[in-house]
This record gives sequence, structure tokens and C-alpha cells, in this order.
Amino acid sequence: MQFTAEAFKTRTTLSCSTWTFQDIADGALADQLKDSAPVPHPVTSEEAEQEAESDLPNQAVEMTICSFALHLIDSPSELFALLWEISLRSRWLVVLAPHKKPEMKLGWGWVKWDADEWTECPMTRSDGEFLQDRVHCRVYRSVNIP
Repeated sequence: MQFTAEAFKTRTTLSCSTWTFQDIADGALADQLKDSAPVPHPVTSEEAEQEAESDLPNQAVEMTICSFALHLIDSPSELFALLWEISLRSRWLVVLAPHKKPEMKLGWGWVKWDADEWTECPMTRSDGEFLQDRVHCRVYRSVNIP
């Protein structure tokens, strides 16, 4: 992971974490979000009301993109642990892969999303997926974040 992080920084001048899949499954993302939470400050009643109406819970990110990586996890239990942890911290998951793997299952924290119709669809269907130059793009929505 360190090599990938260094290559990313060289190409983009941005930094990134060097977590492994196991690190994330063990809560590294939750720890990072907790550590980067904004420092509390006095808020007006209007700001408090807007925050209460926000549908993005504390300690969550809007989207996680996993590019050419999830299909490398062979163990279904390891894949489940990773995907479940991400589903607790990210509303959307975009998976780019060279084939239809990984095969995600109901109960793993995600529902498949039809990007054409912008609605939930069965996990086993390919509706709403993108395929270009043999690269599959699938979108999922977390069942754990409203």
C-alpha cells in the first residue's frame, strides 16, 4: 500500500492513507473520521436546525470508490467484513473492476443501485451498470446510512 500511496502523491500532489483492507475492516476509517471531526463551536439555532435536518450522519463520507481492488479479495468472510465496515461509514460505493467480481450479497451492508433509473435493483442484475473497454462500474448504496 505504501508504494501506491507514494505513486498517488507523486501524480496528484495529494496525500492519501496507506490502509490495507484489513485495516479498514478493523475500523481505521472510523478512527480517521473520529479524529478529523470538526472542533465544536458555538452555533446559532438556525445552524443547529440545519445540522439536525442533515441526512448525512456524523463520521460518514458521501462516497467510496474502489478501483481494481475488491476483486482481489478471495475470502468471502474478509470481503464481508470490509464491505460491512465501509457501509457504516460511506453512503455510496462505486466499484470498478475488470470483471463481474466481487459478487456482493444481500446482508453485506449494500443494495445495488441502477445508475440509469436511479433506483435500487436486484444484486444479480446488471441493469444500470456501466461497461467500457472491459471495465465494469457498479454502484451500491449503504443500508446503514439513511
